[in-house]
Amino acid sequence: MMRYYAIINNVQVGPLTPGELLSLGMKSDTLVWREGMQEWMPAWRLPELDSCFHSVAPGGGMYGGAARNLPSCPPTYLAWSLLVTLACCLVPGFVSVVYSVMVESRYARGDFEGAKSASRAALIWIWVTLGLAVLFIPVMIMLNLFSALLTM
Repeated sequence: MMRYYAIINNVQVGPLTPGELLSLGMKSDTLVWREGMQEWMPAWRLPELDSCFHSVAPGGGMYGGAARNLPSCPPTYLAWSLLVTLACCLVPGFVSVVYSVMVESRYARGDFEGAKSASRAALIWIWVTLGLAVLFIPVMIMLNLFSALLTM
């Protein structure tokens, strides 16, 4: 089991397990460090600790009581969405960006299924954008060649 150092109430503690850190009052913005890390960072930035701060009520929504922990956040594909938007087609690419941004906001609200759905939709729109680019780029090249031949 991984052991962490943390700064809780301006005091360095550790090495401790995540459960021990939580019992000492670790919060999502508590600075933590473990072997292999270059610098101290907030606990929420480490996936293995971030899940300690998310609990979901049976009807959805966040609360602090005892409930099941959320699985890790689905991929956002934001970098790919931005890349295809800038390099290929603006409109479907923009749709993929919107879905990519929705992933983390839904996950933060405790809506894991909604986050998973937005992640899938973002990936679908990335492929749609790439497909349109594959179709239209050769057409545009042919039209440019044709117009260049006509102007000779």
